[in-house]
Amino acid sequence: MKSVFQSITVVCLSVLLLACSSNRLSRDEWELKVNESISQWQLQSVKKVNTFRLDSWASLGEKHLILRTSPGKPYLVELDSRCPSLGFAQALMLDQSLSSSLQAGFDSVFTAREPQFKCRIKTIYPLTREQDKGLLAMDGQESSL
Repeated sequence: MKSVFQSITVVCLSVLLLACSSNRLSRDEWELKVNESISQWQLQSVKKVNTFRLDSWASLGEKHLILRTSPGKPYLVELDSRCPSLGFAQALMLDQSLSSSLQAGFDSVFTAREPQFKCRIKTIYPLTREQDKGLLAMDGQESSL
């Protein structure tokens, strides 16, 4: 009888640990999946987005994020280097060379918590809403669109 209770306890604890463990993608998995999507969708980069006004955003690991403008136009942004704080940030800030546009190679993103660490925008890819949702679905996130 005692061994049955021990077995049940072990199974319950194992299930609990599995439920609590993160099923989110690792840094390298994110980078690989996003790069595969860029290639598969044959996304073409743009150097500049005119009349850019940030509406919402979503982190895709440490080197990619989705920035959305009003009324809901998404852009996949690749950063020059890793920005580990993006995945935990509650607010995203932009350092723009021109207040009404977003420019690859010149503009940066940073978090309100760590404003001294600016991550330069390397590449900007316009996305469709379906592509936006597809990228978010890779890690179980939901699009706010």
